[in-house]
Amino acid sequence: MKRIAALVLALVMIFALAACGGENTSNTPANNTPANTAPADNTPAPADNTPAPAATENYQLVGKYEEEGEGADRVSAAFKVDLNKDGTVVVDRYRYMSDTYEDTFMTGTWAAAQKDGIDCLKIDLACDNNGEKANEQTVYAYDMAGTYSVEISFPIIIGMDYKRSLTVEGTNEMKYDDESFKAAYAWTAPAEEQPAEEQPAEEQPAETAANEYHMPLTLGENEFDAVLTLVDDTNATLVAAMTFECTYTKDGSVVTLTPVEEPADMKATVWSVVPHQLKLKDDGTMEAYVPFEGEASPYAGEYDVKNVNGDGEESYFEEFIIDEDGTVHGAVDASGLTGFEGTVDAEGNITAEYGRLGGTMTGTVDAEGNISLHSEVRGRTSEATGVKF
Repeated sequence: MKRIAALVLALVMIFALAACGGENTSNTPANNTPANTAPADNTPAPADNTPAPAATENYQLVGKYEEEGEGADRVSAAFKVDLNKDGTVVVDRYRYMSDTYEDTFMTGTWAAAQKDGIDCLKIDLACDNNGEKANEQTVYAYDMAGTYSVEISFPIIIGMDYKRSLTVEGTNEMKYDDESFKAAYAWTAPAEEQPAEEQPAEEQPAETAANEYHMPLTLGENEFDAVLTLVDDTNATLVAAMTFECTYTKDGSVVTLTPVEEPADMKATVWSVVPHQLKLKDDGTMEAYVPFEGEASPYAGEYDVKNVNGDGEESYFEEFIIDEDGTVHGAVDASGLTGFEGTVDAEGNITAEYGRLGGTMTGTVDAEGNISLHSEVRGRTSEATGVKF
C-alpha cells in the first residue's frame, strides 16, 4: 500500500507541473528584476489650454485739433485713424467748420512692436503729394488702461513743413464709419451777435469801401480771398489766409507793401506768394503789378550769380533770368527743388519765392547789371551777388 500511495503522489506532482507549463512561479522575474507591482496609470494627459496667438485686430483712433482766429476753418479738423488688420492705415481728415471731408488724407502701415521693452503699435504715415510721399512720420501708440493713445502731426498744406499736432485715442472697436464720424464731429457756427443799427447809407464813411480791395489767391490746394485794406495814409492790413499788418506807399494806382513784422513759419509762406506791389482798380479788385507792361525792363537778361550759404560754402546759380516784363526766375541748382519766380520793379527791387521749398528771395539790381540777393529757406539764409552776362 505504501508503494501505491507514493506512486499516486508522484503522479499528482507530475500533472501539477505540467499544468503550470514549467513557469517560474516565484515573485522575482527570471532576469531577477523586481516585479513592478504598482497599478497601471490610465489617467488621460491633461489638455493643452495655452491660448493660440490672437489674430491681428482692427483698431480705430480718433481725435480733434481746434484753432481759433483767422484761418481756423482751414486748420481745425477731426481725424479718424483706421488701423486695419491687413497692416494698412488710413487717416481721414474732417475739416468740420467748412464741412470738408478728405478721405485717405494720410496712409501707411502698422504692426505690433516693442519700443524700449514696452508693447506698442508702430504706425508709419505719409501724405500723397502728386504720387510722392510727403510729411512722413513714425509714431508709437501705447496701451493706457485699455485705450491706445499717440500723438500725430498733420501738414497744413501737403508737402510743406508747417504742421500741427494732436493726440488720437481708441481701441479695437471700429466705432465710426465716414458718415457717423462726420455726424459725431459736426460743427454748428456760434450765433452771430445782432448788428448795431446801421447808419443811413449817406452817413457811411466813403473811404471804407474805396480803401478795401480783393483778389483771388491760391496757396497749395486752397483758394483764398486776399483782402487789402488801406487803413490810413501809411498803414494797411492784408488778409491772405492770415492777417498781416503792413505799411505802404502809393504811386497812382500802385501800392508797395512792407510787413510791419518779419513773417515767420506759415506766415512767411503766405506772404511770399502775395506780391509786394499791387495794382488797385476802381471796381474794388487788385492784381499783381507788372511794372514793365508794354515796354522792356532795363534789367532784362541772364545773370552770373554766386551764392554763399550760412556755412560759407560757395556755389553758382544754375540759372538766373530777368524777362522783359520784369519776371524773375531760375534755379539755384539742378535738383528741381530750388526753382524760384518773382518780379523786379522799376527801381530794381527784386522779390521772389522758392515754389517747392517755401522760401523767399529779396534783393536789388542796378542799370549796370550788378545784382545783390538775400534768401531765406526753412530757417537757413544765404547771400548772392552777380552781374549780367
